[in-house]
Amino acid sequence: MEKLIISLIIVYIISHTFLFRFQRVTLGIARKLNNSELQAILTPLWVTIIYWNNFILLIGLSVLISKEFGWLWTSIFLIYSFIITPLVNFFLPIPSYKSCFVMIKSGLQRGIERSKDDTQKLAFSQLFEAVKNEEIHIKE
Repeated sequence: MEKLIISLIIVYIISHTFLFRFQRVTLGIARKLNNSELQAILTPLWVTIIYWNNFILLIGLSVLISKEFGWLWTSIFLIYSFIITPLVNFFLPIPSYKSCFVMIKSGLQRGIERSKDDTQKLAFSQLFEAVKNEEIHIKE
């Protein structure tokens, strides 16, 4: 059981770090374009699904860790999840800013291709160009 819990913790840490970085990139773009609603548009559906699965994994791991290792280790795990991750994000390269922009642009490209309305297609195209311009300003 310990190996399973440790494996799940590793999966959680990697996915949580990925989600945190991706959220920071989409939030940064939305702020630079002065539109807070853009963050939801820039976040692909699969990232949202991973986010909710990760939240369920956090709750499940908290219960499993408390039963297997005790509340002290659960507290350490939760402190890492909510306090340490933002600090670690600055030097962990998961994912790189470049990969985040590639994922965001491919999602917008799919939005352009699937749009049936010309107005919606134009809006996605303008957003795509704005994201492409923002990518140039962010350095790794």
